[in-house]
Amino acid sequence: QDTEFIKHIGKIIRFYRLKNNLTQEQLSEYADAPADLLVKLTGESKISLSVLSKIINTLKIDANELFWSTDTHTSESQQLDNQIALYAK
Repeated sequence: QDTEFIKHIGKIIRFYRLKNNLTQEQLSEYADAPADLLVKLTGESKISLSVLSKIINTLKIDANELFWSTDTHTSESQQLDNQIALYAK
């Protein structure tokens, strides 16, 4: 279940990063976060609260959005995937 939660956080961070036209390297620099961390937010790594706080402040993400239950927000997660695909194009 932690893996799904980390994936959920990673999707939201990626969405806002793309929405702000930032590369992973730029976000890493602006948020003073480890460069390889953003690549690993696929459920295979953990993120500290201090680094997460820097990232959400940099991207101006509503922290409540990160803590949705992934089980009850499946359709929102699918919508987020679709929006990420649009921004990636």
